[in-house]
Amino acid sequence: MTHSAVIAPAVVVVHLCIHFSLVGIKQRELQLIAMVALLGVLVDQWLFGLGVFTVLGQAAWPPLWMTCLWPVLATTLMYAFRSFQQRPLMASVLGAVSGAASYTAGTRLTDVAFFSEVWGPVVLGALWAMLFPLLLLLAARLERGTDAAYS
Repeated sequence: MTHSAVIAPAVVVVHLCIHFSLVGIKQRELQLIAMVALLGVLVDQWLFGLGVFTVLGQAAWPPLWMTCLWPVLATTLMYAFRSFQQRPLMASVLGAVSGAASYTAGTRLTDVAFFSEVWGPVVLGALWAMLFPLLLLLAARLERGTDAAYS
């Protein structure tokens, strides 16, 4: 067991405790966190399965620390990034840039690597250009409890 197998989930639990102590526990947000976490597991599995990422040059499962980032991201969608919910183009640009940059930082700090130093970030940028606005749309719909869409 690596340190990240213990530290990452513990950090997520602490983050969620602090988050909910500040904003309160809302059923719709709990649903959002669960949905984003599940989606994140699937996305990470898909990226590793396609070979976008490797660990020490070998095909591998996503590391636990990477999976633990998804529920933390979910806590920002109704708050820190709320202003992007009605700005899908800006959300797409932010997703492309920050998604690629976040994963690139992760590859520099860990044994996870892109299949290509050039195309890996491009693939992630394209994915996050689509994914981030969709996550914000999901957050907006859950927050309003309706089928609210971008206006």
